[in-house]
Amino acid sequence: MTKEDDGRIIKDENEEVVVVGWDTYKELANYSGGWNRLFWMSVCVVLAIVCDTWMRYYIGQWALKEGEQATDTNRFGIIILGLALVSALMVFSRSVIATTMIFIAGNKAHTDMIRRVLRAPINLFYDVTPTGLIINRFSGDIGTIEGIIMAIMWAAGCFWQVISVIVIIAWADWSMLIIVPFILAYLIYIFKFTIGSYREMHRLQSVMKSPILTHLGESISGNSTIRAFDSRN
Repeated sequence: MTKEDDGRIIKDENEEVVVVGWDTYKELANYSGGWNRLFWMSVCVVLAIVCDTWMRYYIGQWALKEGEQATDTNRFGIIILGLALVSALMVFSRSVIATTMIFIAGNKAHTDMIRRVLRAPINLFYDVTPTGLIINRFSGDIGTIEGIIMAIMWAAGCFWQVISVIVIIAWADWSMLIIVPFILAYLIYIFKFTIGSYREMHRLQSVMKSPILTHLGESISGNSTIRAFDSRN
């Protein structure tokens, strides 16, 4: 009998080292309804940023016309209001598309997990897998899908926002673009420095949550025995 196989039927959850590749994101895109929804969500993000940038530009131009504010109020007001309405509409459409993707992906993932769990062998799965681990994986995976889709939406927004800032800097003073590569290199360094700790904390949280759910489920199912032996305290 080895150290790992100590005679226990139910095994502990281990920290698995998983490398997420592009195939995983492709499968997630197919789960969420295909690449067309990601495309239209990106279009909404780009249009919202473009409208917001042009709205700020027209506000600045309006402020610079010191003697013409009164005569140009209607023209600038209509343009700024129109851009604000289009930007708000694009932000709302982006949120609707992301919510739809989360619903579709979560529904498909939950259906697949239910199907595979119900078809799993009793002696190789149910007898050795704690109930808390199953519940934790169900809730954790659905929550992870929601978090990834929302992260993709915000990442797309941040990416195009950075692109718009770089374009504005180049428009105002192209010599300022010299510092952009150094800033991007520093951001990449910070990301690589922190992503490991974030991944390990998330994994540790998942591992520590399963025993709590297992204990809660066993306590509920064995409530009559606990009360019969007066072991409630």
